[in-house]
Amino acid sequence: MWKERPEPQQRSWRNVSEHCLVEVARVNVLASRIGLEEQVTSDLRIAAALHDLMKDNEIHLLKAEGSSYATYAKASEASNAVMRQAGFSENIIRLANSVGHESLEETQRILTKTELDPYDKAYLLLHYIDDITRGSEWIDPVETNGDIRRNELDRRIDKNEVNAQPGGYYAGLNEEGRKYFFGETTFEAQRRIGMLVEERIAVMIYETTNQKIPPKELPEFIDAGVREGIDAIQINLPSSI
Repeated sequence: MWKERPEPQQRSWRNVSEHCLVEVARVNVLASRIGLEEQVTSDLRIAAALHDLMKDNEIHLLKAEGSSYATYAKASEASNAVMRQAGFSENIIRLANSVGHESLEETQRILTKTELDPYDKAYLLLHYIDDITRGSEWIDPVETNGDIRRNELDRRIDKNEVNAQPGGYYAGLNEEGRKYFFGETTFEAQRRIGMLVEERIAVMIYETTNQKIPPKELPEFIDAGVREGIDAIQINLPSSI
């Protein structure tokens, strides 16, 4: 679970809870833009809050056993057991597992569907939000260099690939992906699938609102919605006496 660390040289787990709350706000924006029903949206918000529930345990396992698919699977099983014991529904547990490399195969399977059920849509939303969320920071604008446009998704995967260089923290995990994605590394697959999700979400928004969002600008569109929500709350706050 998220525990405060008294040692001054170690980072507090407060950053993990802040990160999860940012994801709650972002998935809420997307859920409203594509018209998800309230029960699905509620489950999605809860899943976003829970997706790093056992981050401390995951890190301890990775340090002890190395960064691999098997280690992450073990960490996920422990997290799922805690959520089940706490009484969370299987829908919420499934959504909480929509993040990270372990979700890539399921995300890819969902993308092959012509018609998505509401929980498939919710799964794609949280998968994408986790792909673009760095800590609790606001989204940086799209960078344009000639014909190349790079957004927060690209920057997040770029950072992962730096850490996947030989000798890096994710090196083994990255190469292990070739077994699952027809020769692609894990982060090559994550980038490709993330871009497909980005495009699919932009289509869902258009189908619901008739608003065309260039896929590369989707992260900025999401944070604009978060800011609108914050402004609305501030406007409605009672003035001090």
